[in-house]
Amino acid sequence: MRPIEKILSRLPDHRATADGFKAPCPTHEDLNPSLSIRETQDGVVLVKCFAGCSQEKVVSGLGLHMADLFPARDEPPWPGRQHQSSRPQPRHFATAEDAINGYGRGMPDRQWTYVDASGAEVGRTLRWNTATGKDIRPVAKFADGWRHAAMQEPRPLFNLPALLANQESPIYVVEGEKCVDALTALGLLATTSAGGSQAARLTDWTPLAGRLVVILPDNDAAGRKYAETVADILDGLGATVVVVVFEDLAAGGDVADLLERCPDDAARNALRERIEAHTSRTEVVPIQEGSAQPIGLEYQPFPIETLPDSVARFVAESAAAVRCDAAFVALPVLTLLGAAVGNARRLQLKRTYEVPTILWTGIIGESGTGKTPAIRTALSSAYEHDHAIRQLDTPRRLLVGDATTEALAQLMAVNPRGIFCVRDELAGWFGSIDRYTERHGGCSADQSFLLSAYNGMPHSVDRRTGDRRHVHIPRASLWVTGGIQPGILARAMGAAEREAGLLSRLLLACPPSRPQEYSDDDVSAATKERFDAVLKSLFALEDEKFVTLSPEAKQLWRAFHDRTAEEANRLSGDLTAAWSNTGHT
Repeated sequence: MRPIEKILSRLPDHRATADGFKAPCPTHEDLNPSLSIRETQDGVVLVKCFAGCSQEKVVSGLGLHMADLFPARDEPPWPGRQHQSSRPQPRHFATAEDAINGYGRGMPDRQWTYVDASGAEVGRTLRWNTATGKDIRPVAKFADGWRHAAMQEPRPLFNLPALLANQESPIYVVEGEKCVDALTALGLLATTSAGGSQAARLTDWTPLAGRLVVILPDNDAAGRKYAETVADILDGLGATVVVVVFEDLAAGGDVADLLERCPDDAARNALRERIEAHTSRTEVVPIQEGSAQPIGLEYQPFPIETLPDSVARFVAESAAAVRCDAAFVALPVLTLLGAAVGNARRLQLKRTYEVPTILWTGIIGESGTGKTPAIRTALSSAYEHDHAIRQLDTPRRLLVGDATTEALAQLMAVNPRGIFCVRDELAGWFGSIDRYTERHGGCSADQSFLLSAYNGMPHSVDRRTGDRRHVHIPRASLWVTGGIQPGILARAMGAAEREAGLLSRLLLACPPSRPQEYSDDDVSAATKERFDAVLKSLFALEDEKFVTLSPEAKQLWRAFHDRTAEEANRLSGDLTAAWSNTGHT
């Protein structure tokens, strides 16, 4: 094996460049590949880490010696080396077994097969146990045969046939095929991505879209980063994601280590129950039907006529343009108006009763019902304002997509008027709640922060990563809007979320589905201009003041409050909690 082949075989995520190859450096956490690999005319390999790692450190990190960079004295010259590009031509083999034999290391101690959605084999991960640890290398199928190379992108998930065959089961994501085997031995459905902790984004994760996923990372920095990367990918696919880090894992340990410590079946069953416990937060709890006569819950069209004229026109024209129910536009617009006011104003109903402008809204609909176009149209002015305030001498933020508690806390600390979290798929927001459950003592910390942010209350958050600073927000304020499919909402709002009151604080609308039709209707320039003027005036509010109700408005409020209280008294369970919070919204 030529030196260049030896080096590249240990860098499964390498990519060709104009003058050689690049890959993530094996000696540091390298999200943006900084290792350059080139071959000279004489067959010598040159490696350079542009992040500063020495050549000796890189070679050692590959499990090699400096001598491995040089060809053996009796090695014949590479055919055409003196006349062709310095890029080596890949060797190919007729079968996977031939490619394995081509490594010259004998049969691997373990090997794992990857197949595509049709069941065709596309690659294998090979493992040889050595005196110093392990040696992991890939073989992959290409058009011209099998090669010593990583699989072509996008790579399939490991254990793909089982994932596709069990659509209702929770899925456990781990780092490495060995850990998948461990969970499979426990009777759990598990998967991983090929190529190590830094190659997650090279895999096709769409088979997990909308699924319940529990990530069990290795107990080291690379494992935690892998978990964050996978969680970010799955958030965008509408999955409900929980990350669980076990306190009793040794540094660098993984879930396979936990299984190896189980002396008997009883211990293995206890381990399975411990792992499965982290799916209970997404348990669907049926709405309790009380003995009292329920009120009618048939869908009521959104009362556009109650909105100010400039806002009502914008909602009506936007809904007509998207061909969706008016509620799909009205709920994001109401949330935007509240975020525009921010912490500058609060409604004071009486001296001891203050109400912030904070709203959490969600539009429920199946895929293809126009949720995303409706949100995009409703918030077009918000995106324009957010771009403008980011250009200020002291940049600020309005809109965010990162929904983790730590990220929101840091943003609120430098944006005291509050933050508006917009998610095309609210499942990503739900999935970020209590993500680090085992290590960080249950789900109460995240939920406590969100409830404070719903009420505009002071809150402190201890950072879980980085320098772990303590972040204090004098008035935590969070506005949330987005869309979600009914089935995903049912899975995401489990017992813990309901008991904490998160579900009851969401103002939800689920209009009857309607066929999607193209329309040439659009929001007129005049309507958009009037709506923008309203937003601009709200964003301009700076000094903090309380807003009080006129006697006529107070009378209307009292009638509304008493009516909803009487309706809540006729309900039970989740509906009682939802009606009890309507006074806030």
